[in-house]
Amino acid sequence: MSLVYADLREYAYAIADGVLARTGPARMASQTLVPAQLTRSAGVMPVLYDIAGATPLVREAALVLALAQEADGDDLWLCALLDVDENVTKAVLAQALTTRLVLPLPGVGPCFFRYFDPRVLVQLQWLFTPAQMAWLMGPVRRWKYSIAGAWEEMSRPAVFAAESPGITAHQAFALQRMNVINTLLERLQPASVAAYRSTGQVILRHLEKARDHGLHRLQDQEEYAWHGLTVHPDFDRHPLMQEKLANLPADADFPYRVATADLRPQDFDRIRDDLNDPSRTSV
Repeated sequence: MSLVYADLREYAYAIADGVLARTGPARMASQTLVPAQLTRSAGVMPVLYDIAGATPLVREAALVLALAQEADGDDLWLCALLDVDENVTKAVLAQALTTRLVLPLPGVGPCFFRYFDPRVLVQLQWLFTPAQMAWLMGPVRRWKYSIAGAWEEMSRPAVFAAESPGITAHQAFALQRMNVINTLLERLQPASVAAYRSTGQVILRHLEKARDHGLHRLQDQEEYAWHGLTVHPDFDRHPLMQEKLANLPADADFPYRVATADLRPQDFDRIRDDLNDPSRTSV
Protein backbone atom coordinates (compact mmCIF):
# COMPACT_ATOMS: atom_id res chain seq x y z
CA MET A 1 0.00 0.00 0.00
CA SER A 2 1.33 3.44 -0.97
CA LEU A 3 1.28 6.66 0.98
CA VAL A 4 -1.77 8.89 0.59
CA TYR A 5 -2.19 12.61 1.22
CA ALA A 6 -4.06 11.90 4.46
CA ASP A 7 -0.85 10.42 5.88
CA LEU A 8 0.87 13.79 5.51
CA ARG A 9 -1.96 15.47 7.38
CA GLU A 10 -2.02 12.84 10.12
CA TYR A 11 1.72 12.69 10.80
CA ALA A 12 3.60 15.84 11.76
CA TYR A 13 7.14 14.78 10.84
CA ALA A 14 9.10 12.49 8.54
CA ILE A 15 12.53 11.03 9.09
CA ALA A 16 14.91 10.18 6.26
CA ASP A 17 17.97 7.94 6.15
CA GLY A 18 21.07 10.01 5.49
CA VAL A 19 22.90 6.98 4.09
CA LEU A 20 20.48 6.81 1.15
CA ALA A 21 21.15 10.47 0.36
CA ARG A 22 17.78 10.90 -1.34
CA THR A 23 16.82 14.51 -2.00
CA GLY A 24 13.71 15.37 -0.01
CA PRO A 25 11.03 17.98 -0.69
CA ALA A 26 12.85 21.16 -1.65
CA ARG A 27 10.67 23.59 0.30
CA MET A 28 10.04 21.52 3.40
CA ALA A 29 12.04 22.56 6.47
CA SER A 30 14.53 19.92 7.54
CA GLN A 31 17.20 19.32 10.16
CA THR A 32 20.00 16.78 10.22
CA LEU A 33 20.16 14.93 13.53
CA VAL A 34 23.80 14.77 14.61
CA PRO A 35 24.89 13.64 18.09
CA ALA A 36 28.00 15.37 19.43
CA GLN A 37 29.85 12.03 19.42
CA LEU A 38 29.20 11.53 15.68
CA THR A 39 29.93 14.93 14.17
CA ARG A 40 32.50 13.40 11.80
CA SER A 41 29.71 11.23 10.35
CA ALA A 42 27.20 14.05 9.90
CA GLY A 43 26.78 13.17 6.22
CA VAL A 44 25.12 9.83 7.00
CA MET A 45 22.97 10.95 9.92
CA PRO A 46 19.15 10.92 9.61
CA VAL A 47 17.20 14.00 8.57
CA LEU A 48 14.00 15.23 10.25
CA TYR A 49 11.40 16.90 8.00
CA ASP A 50 8.69 19.22 9.34
CA ILE A 51 5.51 18.12 7.56
CA ALA A 52 3.14 19.99 9.86
CA GLY A 53 4.94 23.27 9.19
CA ALA A 54 4.70 22.90 5.41
CA THR A 55 2.00 24.37 3.20
CA PRO A 56 -0.54 22.06 1.54
CA LEU A 57 1.23 22.53 -1.80
CA VAL A 58 4.59 21.51 -0.31
CA ARG A 59 3.00 18.46 1.34
CA GLU A 60 1.43 17.50 -1.98
CA ALA A 61 4.80 17.84 -3.71
CA ALA A 62 6.36 15.65 -1.02
CA LEU A 63 3.77 12.95 -1.66
CA VAL A 64 4.21 13.16 -5.44
CA LEU A 65 7.97 12.79 -5.00
CA ALA A 66 7.57 9.70 -2.80
CA LEU A 67 5.09 8.08 -5.19
CA ALA A 68 7.36 8.74 -8.18
CA GLN A 69 10.31 7.17 -6.38
CA GLU A 70 8.16 4.19 -5.43
CA ALA A 71 6.96 3.76 -9.03
CA ASP A 72 10.58 3.76 -10.25
CA GLY A 73 11.56 1.16 -7.67
CA ASP A 74 13.86 3.63 -5.91
CA ASP A 75 14.32 4.20 -2.20
CA LEU A 76 11.90 6.82 -0.92
CA TRP A 77 13.10 10.18 0.36
CA LEU A 78 11.62 9.24 3.75
CA CYS A 79 11.83 6.03 5.74
CA ALA A 80 9.15 6.82 8.35
CA LEU A 81 6.40 9.18 9.45
CA LEU A 82 6.16 10.34 13.07
CA ASP A 83 3.11 11.33 15.12
CA VAL A 84 4.12 13.07 18.33
CA ASP A 85 2.49 13.91 21.64
CA GLU A 86 0.59 17.17 21.92
CA ASN A 87 2.64 20.31 22.62
CA VAL A 88 5.91 18.62 21.69
CA THR A 89 7.98 21.14 19.77
CA LYS A 90 10.26 20.35 16.87
CA ALA A 91 13.28 21.18 19.05
CA VAL A 92 12.20 18.74 21.78
CA LEU A 93 11.53 16.01 19.22
CA ALA A 94 14.84 16.56 17.46
CA GLN A 95 16.72 16.37 20.77
CA ALA A 96 14.98 13.14 21.74
CA LEU A 97 15.67 11.52 18.36
CA THR A 98 19.28 12.68 18.35
CA THR A 99 19.99 11.41 21.86
CA ARG A 100 18.86 7.92 20.92
CA LEU A 101 21.26 7.71 17.98
CA VAL A 102 24.03 6.72 20.40
CA LEU A 103 23.34 3.56 22.35
CA PRO A 104 25.70 2.17 25.03
CA LEU A 105 26.18 -1.58 24.64
CA PRO A 106 27.54 -3.69 27.52
CA GLY A 107 31.14 -4.71 26.93
CA VAL A 108 31.35 -2.51 23.83
CA GLY A 109 30.54 1.09 24.71
CA PRO A 110 28.62 3.77 22.77
CA CYS A 111 27.51 2.71 19.27
CA PHE A 112 25.63 4.36 16.41
CA PHE A 113 22.06 3.11 16.71
CA ARG A 114 20.13 3.04 13.41
CA TYR A 115 16.75 2.63 15.08
CA PHE A 116 15.12 4.79 12.39
CA ASP A 117 15.94 2.22 9.68
CA PRO A 118 12.73 0.19 9.10
CA ARG A 119 14.79 -3.00 8.77
CA VAL A 120 16.10 -2.40 12.30
CA LEU A 121 12.88 -1.04 13.77
CA VAL A 122 10.89 -4.10 12.72
CA GLN A 123 13.29 -6.35 14.66
CA LEU A 124 13.37 -4.12 17.74
CA GLN A 125 9.69 -4.87 18.27
CA TRP A 126 10.55 -8.38 19.46
CA LEU A 127 14.09 -7.73 20.68
CA PHE A 128 13.20 -4.87 23.06
CA THR A 129 10.85 -5.05 26.02
CA PRO A 130 7.75 -2.80 25.98
CA ALA A 131 9.46 -0.48 28.50
CA GLN A 132 12.52 -0.23 26.25
CA MET A 133 10.34 0.49 23.21
CA ALA A 134 8.54 3.20 25.16
CA TRP A 135 11.96 4.69 26.03
CA LEU A 136 13.03 4.51 22.38
CA MET A 137 9.91 6.20 21.04
CA GLY A 138 9.96 8.92 23.68
CA PRO A 139 7.60 11.73 22.56
CA VAL A 140 6.64 9.81 19.37
CA ARG A 141 3.32 8.06 19.92
CA ARG A 142 3.06 6.49 16.47
CA TRP A 143 5.67 5.51 13.91
CA LYS A 144 4.72 4.55 10.34
CA TYR A 145 7.44 2.91 8.25
CA SER A 146 7.81 1.12 4.93
CA ILE A 147 9.05 -2.46 4.68
CA ALA A 148 8.29 -5.53 2.57
CA GLY A 149 6.30 -3.39 0.15
CA ALA A 150 3.87 -2.18 2.81
CA TRP A 151 3.47 0.66 5.28
CA GLU A 152 3.36 -0.59 8.85
CA GLU A 153 2.14 1.46 11.81
CA MET A 154 3.63 1.01 15.28
CA SER A 155 2.22 2.60 18.44
CA ARG A 156 4.22 3.37 21.57
CA PRO A 157 3.57 0.71 24.24
CA ALA A 158 1.20 1.87 26.98
CA VAL A 159 3.70 1.25 29.76
CA PHE A 160 6.08 3.38 31.81
CA ALA A 161 9.17 4.06 29.74
CA ALA A 162 12.48 2.76 31.02
CA GLU A 163 14.69 5.54 32.40
CA SER A 164 17.58 4.17 30.37
CA PRO A 165 17.73 1.50 27.66
CA GLY A 166 19.40 -1.09 29.92
CA ILE A 167 20.60 -3.23 27.02
CA THR A 168 21.30 -6.84 27.98
CA ALA A 169 24.16 -8.99 26.68
CA HIS A 170 21.67 -10.95 24.55
CA GLN A 171 20.32 -7.73 23.02
CA ALA A 172 23.83 -6.36 22.45
CA PHE A 173 24.77 -9.53 20.56
CA ALA A 174 21.71 -9.11 18.32
CA LEU A 175 22.20 -5.37 17.76
CA GLN A 176 25.82 -5.86 16.71
CA ARG A 177 24.61 -8.39 14.13
CA MET A 178 21.67 -6.46 12.78
CA ASN A 179 23.51 -5.93 9.50
CA VAL A 180 24.06 -9.68 9.17
CA ILE A 181 20.40 -10.35 9.95
CA ASN A 182 19.32 -7.86 7.30
CA THR A 183 21.79 -9.20 4.73
CA LEU A 184 20.27 -12.67 5.12
CA LEU A 185 16.73 -11.28 5.04
CA GLU A 186 17.61 -9.50 1.80
CA ARG A 187 18.65 -12.85 0.32
CA LEU A 188 15.49 -14.57 1.55
CA GLN A 189 13.03 -11.76 0.68
CA PRO A 190 10.25 -12.59 3.20
CA ALA A 191 6.81 -11.88 1.77
CA SER A 192 5.33 -9.95 4.69
CA VAL A 193 6.19 -7.75 7.66
CA ALA A 194 5.31 -10.61 10.02
CA ALA A 195 7.71 -12.88 8.13
CA TYR A 196 10.47 -10.26 8.47
CA ARG A 197 10.02 -10.34 12.24
CA SER A 198 9.77 -14.10 12.67
CA THR A 199 12.64 -14.86 10.30
CA GLY A 200 14.78 -12.27 12.06
CA GLN A 201 14.32 -14.22 15.28
CA VAL A 202 15.21 -17.48 13.56
CA ILE A 203 18.38 -15.94 12.14
CA LEU A 204 19.43 -14.68 15.56
CA ARG A 205 19.06 -18.18 17.02
CA HIS A 206 21.35 -19.54 14.29
CA LEU A 207 23.90 -16.79 14.95
CA GLU A 208 23.87 -17.68 18.63
CA LYS A 209 24.39 -21.36 17.78
CA ALA A 210 27.31 -20.37 15.55
CA ARG A 211 28.85 -18.47 18.46
CA ASP A 212 28.33 -21.45 20.76
CA HIS A 213 30.19 -23.61 18.23
CA GLY A 214 33.18 -21.30 18.62
CA LEU A 215 32.64 -19.28 15.43
CA HIS A 216 33.59 -15.72 16.32
CA ARG A 217 33.97 -14.01 12.94
CA LEU A 218 30.80 -12.39 11.62
CA GLN A 219 31.39 -13.85 8.16
CA ASP A 220 31.48 -17.36 9.63
CA GLN A 221 28.39 -16.74 11.73
CA GLU A 222 26.56 -15.45 8.65
CA GLU A 223 27.51 -18.52 6.59
CA TYR A 224 26.47 -20.84 9.42
CA ALA A 225 23.10 -19.08 9.74
CA TRP A 226 22.56 -19.34 5.97
CA HIS A 227 23.05 -23.09 6.16
CA GLY A 228 20.62 -23.27 9.06
CA LEU A 229 18.05 -21.38 7.00
CA THR A 230 18.49 -23.21 3.71
CA VAL A 231 19.69 -26.73 4.58
CA HIS A 232 18.02 -27.72 7.86
CA PRO A 233 17.48 -25.97 11.22
CA ASP A 234 19.52 -28.69 12.94
CA PHE A 235 22.06 -29.27 10.20
CA ASP A 236 24.83 -29.12 12.81
CA ARG A 237 23.58 -32.45 14.26
CA HIS A 238 24.55 -34.31 11.10
CA PRO A 239 27.77 -36.38 11.41
CA LEU A 240 29.29 -34.70 8.38
CA MET A 241 28.79 -31.26 9.92
CA GLN A 242 29.86 -32.42 13.36
CA GLU A 243 33.15 -33.57 11.86
CA LYS A 244 33.60 -30.21 10.14
CA LEU A 245 32.85 -28.28 13.34
CA ALA A 246 35.21 -30.47 15.36
CA ASN A 247 38.09 -29.83 12.96
CA LEU A 248 37.96 -26.13 12.22
CA PRO A 249 41.33 -24.90 10.87
CA ALA A 250 42.78 -22.79 13.67
CA ASP A 251 45.04 -20.76 11.35
CA ALA A 252 42.28 -19.68 8.94
CA ASP A 253 40.82 -16.19 8.95
CA PHE A 254 37.35 -17.68 8.48
CA PRO A 255 37.55 -21.24 9.86
CA TYR A 256 33.95 -22.24 9.13
CA ARG A 257 34.03 -21.03 5.55
CA VAL A 258 37.29 -22.87 4.95
CA ALA A 259 36.03 -26.07 6.64
CA THR A 260 32.84 -26.17 4.56
CA ALA A 261 34.28 -24.91 1.26
CA ASP A 262 34.46 -28.42 -0.20
CA LEU A 263 30.82 -29.26 0.51
CA ARG A 264 28.82 -29.60 -2.70
CA PRO A 265 25.09 -29.07 -3.24
CA GLN A 266 24.57 -32.83 -3.14
CA ASP A 267 26.26 -32.93 0.28
CA PHE A 268 23.77 -30.43 1.63
CA ASP A 269 20.95 -32.39 -0.02
CA ARG A 270 22.13 -35.50 1.78
CA ILE A 271 22.29 -33.66 5.12
CA ARG A 272 18.75 -32.37 4.59
CA ASP A 273 17.40 -35.76 3.55
CA ASP A 274 19.07 -37.58 6.43
CA LEU A 275 17.72 -35.19 9.02
CA ASN A 276 14.24 -35.21 7.51
CA ASP A 277 14.07 -39.01 7.48
CA PRO A 278 14.57 -40.55 10.96
CA SER A 279 14.84 -44.02 9.39
CA ARG A 280 18.16 -43.21 7.76
CA THR A 281 21.09 -44.74 9.59
CA SER A 282 23.69 -42.10 8.81
CA VAL A 283 22.47 -39.67 11.49
